[in-house]
Amino acid sequence: MTLFYLCLLLFTLAGILVVCLPWLKKHQSLSANTLSNTGLIKQRLVELHIEQQQGLLSEVDRLQSENELKLALLDEVQDTSRTTSSSKFVLIIGGLISLGVG
Repeated sequence: MTLFYLCLLLFTLAGILVVCLPWLKKHQSLSANTLSNTGLIKQRLVELHIEQQQGLLSEVDRLQSENELKLALLDEVQDTSRTTSSSKFVLIIGGLISLGVG
């Protein structure tokens, strides 16, 4: 009888690991993507200042481009946080259902 419960525990833990591992990797890759996009936007802001100093852009065009970049970054960060919170909810519900069925 105890061997049965030991096997049940191992299979339950393996199932939880199979469900959670891809989710954790996805969460890490989203964070890395956000960081790299933030770096690209900062680099582009520096480039805009250089282009203005070289006379390629007017100040109005530079300010408009900066505002567009900042809005794009804000939208991306909000989408990432929304996806993360909805994923957690689905993962918790799935885990509870799995434990209930087990």
